[in-house]
Amino acid sequence: MTAITESAVQLRARRARHTLRVVYKVSALNFRAQMEYRGNFVASIMFGVLWQTSTLMFVSVLLTRFKGGLGSFPSSGVLLIVGMRLVAHGLYVLFFYNFAWIPLLVDEGRMDGYFLRPLPVFMQLLLSQFSVNAIGDLLVGFSTLGVALALVHVHWTVAMGLYVAVAVIAGALVEGAVQLTLSCLLLRSPGSRVLGSWVDELLSTFGNYPLSILPRTVQGLFTFVLPLAFVAYFPVEVILGIAPRHGATSVLAHWSPVVGFVLFFLARRLWGYSLRHYHSAGG
Repeated sequence: MTAITESAVQLRARRARHTLRVVYKVSALNFRAQMEYRGNFVASIMFGVLWQTSTLMFVSVLLTRFKGGLGSFPSSGVLLIVGMRLVAHGLYVLFFYNFAWIPLLVDEGRMDGYFLRPLPVFMQLLLSQFSVNAIGDLLVGFSTLGVALALVHVHWTVAMGLYVAVAVIAGALVEGAVQLTLSCLLLRSPGSRVLGSWVDELLSTFGNYPLSILPRTVQGLFTFVLPLAFVAYFPVEVILGIAPRHGATSVLAHWSPVVGFVLFFLARRLWGYSLRHYHSAGG
């Protein structure tokens, strides 16, 4: 029995190593393919930098008008929200943005080809191309996050540093979970692609500000319907020590990184169900 268990573990380890090798090789090929067009490569990075810098400039102008901060957040706290959201968004673009192409793949009948290859459809989509824009997003995001972490008045410990890192990863998973859930809908109805653009616009517009400045109804929508609050708002509340100490909101705020992982797990299960019931656009 022990020998069988050990062989099963070894088989899983070999499969994991094989998967990692495939991911590395395909990612390297995609990156080199993008580098073949140097002008486009640099332009894509600059587009990401300029797009996120414009967002940062708008927030900076807003903070100069409200020097005391926004809501219960000081200016450095608002900047921390921006930094964490930008890094989380950059990671989302780097790893999950390819799912935004699903409507086009379905319309053109190219989605069917993913079912004929030996790799899982999910992994094929993740590795289908390298999102160069993510480099620009991450450059601005990490720069902003570094400045914000230096400005906030927080007693930094190893545990707090780990919380920031995990919260950023969880924020990327929240955006990935939202996109993956929308992708399940787009598999059924490619014409609903405008919904994906609309949701992305909502995340980009409201994700850079404390949700406490919005009406309670809107706060509820951005917590329980579109989980924007878990990307940066709740984690920054915990980091600054201004999160509620009692009630359901307190639990959600302190456990927001866990929520990100749970949401992505549920979205991944929904994706598997949707693939099993997928029908080609050609019938």
